[in-house]
Amino acid sequence: MAPYATKSAPAASQAAGSASVFVVTASAEPGTLIRVLGLFAVRDLVPRFVSCVRESDMLRIEVDIDSVGDDIDQILAAKLRQIIVVTDVALTQVAGT
Repeated sequence: MAPYATKSAPAASQAAGSASVFVVTASAEPGTLIRVLGLFAVRDLVPRFVSCVRESDMLRIEVDIDSVGDDIDQILAAKLRQIIVVTDVALTQVAGT
């Protein structure tokens, strides 16, 4: 298993090197970052990259993961949108990263 592979990631998408990029906009509150990252942790997903920038009273959080498939990506995006402090979630799938 590759160092950043996850238990649930399909081998085909890992071999192709595809990635999913989640860009989350949320209120800048003390628990916001841990709530966002917690959704990935409970699914045994280790991000390839995480960035968090505070812009006034909002956070812009980018989380890149090895692709686990479109269905799971959509579920993760929907779960992120359910977090009360989250105002927007954008999902981009990148092939061959």
